Amino acid sequence: NIKWAYAPERTLAGKALEELKELPQLVGGDPSADLLFRRMTSVIRVSSMETAETIKLVSNCWRAYTFAFANQLALDCRKTGVDIYEVLQKGSDGYSRFNLPRPGFSQGPCLTKDPSIYASIFMGRHIFERAASVNNYSFSFYLWQAAGVKKLYGNVGLIGAAFKADPPTSDLRDSPLSNIRDIFDIDPEFHDPMVKGSSPYDRVWQDKDLVIIGTEYAKLHGLKPRWDLMRPDGVVVDFWNTWPEIQHPNYKVFGRP
Repeated sequence: NIKWAYAPERTLAGKALEELKELPQLVGGDPSADLLFRRMTSVIRVSSMETAETIKLVSNCWRAYTFAFANQLALDCRKTGVDIYEVLQKGSDGYSRFNLPRPGFSQGPCLTKDPSIYASIFMGRHIFERAASVNNYSFSFYLWQAAGVKKLYGNVGLIGAAFKADPPTSDLRDSPLSNIRDIFDIDPEFHDPMVKGSSPYDRVWQDKDLVIIGTEYAKLHGLKPRWDLMRPDGVVVDFWNTWPEIQHPNYKVFGRP
């Protein structure tokens, strides 16, 4: 007599061991599975295994959708000459309903695959799948536009190689480094100490035509740009508005004109 239960994994990469004990565990199907998970954390029982999976998928679909909204807005603002960071700051000043996420590199394995898994059971192209595609192409599209072919295929450095910086991870699936390698067929020198092959921070700027800020790593660690180490006409393409005080014609920020 086989009994079936389903308990979706919802932990954050880099914090899985902690969150297995902190987050409540969704369980659908046979209730005997509750006994196992109650040894680690509290249990939220749902009516079916399908409901448990839907909750997990919808959570990541919603995150991907909100990020796609911000990334599409950043692409639009570039065309119209509007600064998305002014929009976000001034629009939310004293107005709590203006609660928009910031643009940036928004991929990683869960935000890439889960919208496609969810959408696969429906006819036509689902809104969640379209949102994921915005996140997928916005990084490469803006990088191509802002850097230009000459810089992109010159000496390139990358700050933040894994798909996110907080909490830190070595996971390169659907990451800035994997995108640059797969889409443009180039292998930049990168700084991300969690990732094998990381170079020292200053070395990634040394004699570079282009430096890409792929994650919030530099912002989180308070690192300063090293323009002095780059080639005289070197370009920085920043997807996270890491140094908002800098006004420089060769400093290209995703969402700023």
